[in-house]
Formats: sequence, structure tokens, C-alpha cells
Amino acid sequence: MAVEVGQRAPDFTLPSDERKSVSLIPRAPLRCATMNVRMRDAYEKVKEAARQRGRVLVAYSGGVDSGLVARIVYDAIGEDALAVIGDAESLSRRELREAKANAEEIGIPFRIASVSELASEDYRQNPTNRCYFCRAGLADALLKIVGQENYNAIADGINASDLGDYRPGIQAMNEAGVWHPLLEFGLAKPDVRALAKDLGLHAP
Repeated sequence: MAVEVGQRAPDFTLPSDERKSVSLIPRAPLRCATMNVRMRDAYEKVKEAARQRGRVLVAYSGGVDSGLVARIVYDAIGEDALAVIGDAESLSRRELREAKANAEEIGIPFRIASVSELASEDYRQNPTNRCYFCRAGLADALLKIVGQENYNAIADGINASDLGDYRPGIQAMNEAGVWHPLLEFGLAKPDVRALAKDLGLHAP
């Protein structure tokens, strides 16, 4: 994100009554366009894997990757799914607003978790792996919800294309035991965009 350490872009402020857990009224399911066989197979496999886990918390950013996971998990288990976005210093108010709107489009229950990247001394030192520390902080917040509310898994939007870059944040999520359904079933970024389009999802 294009914000410096210690800055928060104040372009939008959610009313205080919106900065808490909400369960959105599900809209009618989005019409699933004709998918090719591979995309249909991946969609069904992720759904089945989510069903096997029972209650799934989605580490949600509002982007196309975690948005696709949120949609498929919600299709699979409905109100047993929860999308949680970490509201940290680097998240702009516009991004938060758009993430909330996208979750509402999907219908998945949505929650904002307050987290602070700047609370980490390691993060403030701005090392090359600082994303490790911001993701570790997010994972801690999500694991707290999991423990308090009996979720069985945390899912995120990491996909096969992410493995080609240096992503210390993935290490942090792996250490927290986060499930990567798109990666598990071999979906890369072009697949994610194609499947999101098939499902009628907004793809930022």
C-alpha cells in the first residue's frame, strides 16, 4: 500500500456503529456463469474442503483473492463463514469501505478487527521482511477470534502465483496454521480472476 510507516490515509471514516461485528443479510446468490471444467472442479473442491472444516474464518482484505475465497466458503457453509479484515495503520478508509461493500455483495458475515502494525518494534524498524510482522500480528488477532468463537480454520487468498515472489507474510500465516485453499487446489492469479469473473465478483 502506498502509505509510509506511521501514516494512515484519512480519506474515509466509518461511523462508530459500523466498526464492530456485523452479520450482513445475505443477498440472492449470484448467478454462476458457465465455467470451464477445470474452474468448476476447483470451485467444487474448495467448497467441499470448506464443508469438511465446518466453521471457517476468512482472512479478508477486500481484494480479488480473499474475495474469491470468501465467496466460495460462503457458498459452502453459509453463516458458518466469517470474513475478517484487519484494520491497521496502512489500510486506507477507502479500502476499508470497499472491502465492506464487497463482503456485502457476497453476503458473508463480516467483521473489522482492530490491529496495529506500529505496535510491533520489529515492524517500526522497517526491515525487508516487515510484512512478516504485520501478518503475524493479524494472525494473532484472527486466532483470538477462532479460539473464542469455535472456528475450525482460517483461510486466506494466497495462490500459486504468490510463491514466485519474496513473501515473508506467507511464512507468518503458515506458522499460524492458516489454510490456503487456492494454493491447495493449484489456482494461480489468472485462474483466480477467471473464476471470480465466472462467479460475478467485483475484481479490483
